[in-house]
Amino acid sequence: MWLRDPVGVFWETLLVTVNIVQLLILYWKNTNARFSDDELAFVLGKFPGLARGQSRQLLNHGSWQEAGDGTVITTEGVNAGKLTYVARGVVDVMVDGKKVAECGQGDFIGEMTVLNSEPASATTVVNGQAQLWCIDANVLSKILSRNPEIRREIDASFARNYKEKLINTNQLIAKGIVP
Repeated sequence: MWLRDPVGVFWETLLVTVNIVQLLILYWKNTNARFSDDELAFVLGKFPGLARGQSRQLLNHGSWQEAGDGTVITTEGVNAGKLTYVARGVVDVMVDGKKVAECGQGDFIGEMTVLNSEPASATTVVNGQAQLWCIDANVLSKILSRNPEIRREIDASFARNYKEKLINTNQLIAKGIVP
């Protein structure tokens, strides 16, 4: 409808065009996001509420690493500086040199340090071989500040992981594996 206001029509048309372009970009990112088997398991298991494009964005800022036996991921009392996801393998959690828990497939390491910028509460050491995904704390912080959807999904994933870690630790205690 022409409102006899060419300036207003111009700006409304420009606004609609920009919105259409933004929707097309989102559609393109979501339909063209590709994942390896490990990435897909990670995304579906930890971030089921994220769009494919958002998941790809998060994964692109981190890196996959193979870690050998004895690799130290965090050191008690030192800021970890990164968030680590265990895709495969076992990681021992040590406090004052004593094993107090284990992290395994699907667990995050360093999430409390990354969120609060506090020193690690434990030393974590790879037991055997492990495949890890890591993202620098500063990079993650920037992503979370710009993307509230990713922030909500990460917070929810951390909460689920805390619960799983508590249950796992209780089972280890019941079996007498940890003090």
